[in-house]
Amino acid sequence: MLCKKSMLKGLLSAGVALACAAGLLWSQPTMAQEPQKGGTLRVSFPGSPRLIDPPITGSVEEWIVTSWLYNNLTRVDEKFNVQPDLAVSWEPAEAGKVWTFKLRPGVKFASGKDMTADDVVASINRILDPNTKSRGKGGLGPIEKVEAVDPLTVRFTLARPIADFASNLALPYARIMPKGAKLNFNIEADGTGPFILKEFVVGEKVVVERNPNYFVKGLPHVDRVVLTVYPDSTAELNALKDGKTDIVWQVRPDQVTLLSEAKDIKVEEIATGSFVPVVMRSDQPPFNDARVRKALKLSIERETMVKNILGGHGAIGNDQSLPPTNPFFNKDVKPARRDIAAAKKLLAEAGHANGLKATLYTSDARVGMLPQALLVQQMAKEAGFDIQIQNTPWDVFLNTVWEKRPFYINNWFARPTTDTSILPFFTTRDKGGSLNDYYYSNAQVDELLLAAQAELDVAKRRELYNKAQAVISEDGPAIIAFFKNNITAFRTDVMGYTADPGINLTAEKIWLKR
Repeated sequence: MLCKKSMLKGLLSAGVALACAAGLLWSQPTMAQEPQKGGTLRVSFPGSPRLIDPPITGSVEEWIVTSWLYNNLTRVDEKFNVQPDLAVSWEPAEAGKVWTFKLRPGVKFASGKDMTADDVVASINRILDPNTKSRGKGGLGPIEKVEAVDPLTVRFTLARPIADFASNLALPYARIMPKGAKLNFNIEADGTGPFILKEFVVGEKVVVERNPNYFVKGLPHVDRVVLTVYPDSTAELNALKDGKTDIVWQVRPDQVTLLSEAKDIKVEEIATGSFVPVVMRSDQPPFNDARVRKALKLSIERETMVKNILGGHGAIGNDQSLPPTNPFFNKDVKPARRDIAAAKKLLAEAGHANGLKATLYTSDARVGMLPQALLVQQMAKEAGFDIQIQNTPWDVFLNTVWEKRPFYINNWFARPTTDTSILPFFTTRDKGGSLNDYYYSNAQVDELLLAAQAELDVAKRRELYNKAQAVISEDGPAIIAFFKNNITAFRTDVMGYTADPGINLTAEKIWLKR
């Protein structure tokens, strides 16, 4: 693929732009090999899916498992280009306010039911239903109406134009499910995907098997995929080295050297937009005071974090969620420099001249969460912050900390478009901020991001994003000190697999050379 300026004309293909900005960091094999059929692919994750009902999923394990079982209307490939999936084509009208999708004929759910436009309408309306409490509602955009024009045509009417709408439909919440199915979708599935669910034990494993009626000819290559949960990272690596598993989806930076020296194991990495924010709930004291948020930002030394936490496997962040590889990244917004005197002054002005005590919640299930908490504790102490660390298992974190506690370390993986990488995190919750666990609300940010979402002119869109990033970096409720590379490890007989800059593990394309 050539990265040409002409690709950015008209309706912006954020995926193409992101691929160009990232410098096409991945490599393609120089010589294709004929995939072998059969076998069991064994992958490991440090955490477990809690449920597999797509609209209410919230972790990368859940998103990856549901991608094996279901399809979306569109998909975003490893180069962030939007591609057909259940939709074979789409056409915008009214400057991006109305979108019509033509569906792939002959697709069946695992139950044998034909997939039609009615299933698409029901799936999207379920996301939009407030009773579902889907975080995908804001990410998809302001959908006013979705309707079946005919059995293989779906039309979306939006409240305003959305430049990235076709890409937004690739979000993991928007998997297409059968209308009217009487299943407990938390633990059961009926999808059109490359695999069929055979076993799901929360906290332990997921087993899926080849869908013989998958609509992509020749896929999947393997007969079965087994996802095993390894909360202990040492045990997870030992399983890979001993040949008990085939892929460790996420490797910690401090484990790279160890695995690089291991026999029959390959380690790959790629720059991503994944970030590990320090969440400061702006609707609750003490972080409802912007001076306290700024004081904490000024107490942090970011270069030390990238070096000590990531071992250099990442990039410095500036407290907003667009990474340096994004085509709309504002390079003029500089990261806050550590200034203890200024931090102390701000704390005093906010009424904390004698210091501020707080409990910072975290988990060791994601790369960088616990180490960052410990460094924040140490660095902020000099400015007057007395921070206690509460480390929790991942399932406990998701159920009792995320969106509930006022001060915690979170983890977010890269999103497929510029719009979904920033708007859901920082707009007011009832205006599209479905991932805004900071409960941040800034009228200027809302105006800028919503305008950027609808703007089709690239130059104007960049100007809006630039202004929004500047405000969020200065006033916002997050410390985003770094963006981390995705590092993965796998056995050398695993073919068709590579490090991915997103939240994908396309198991249907993997084959085993055994």
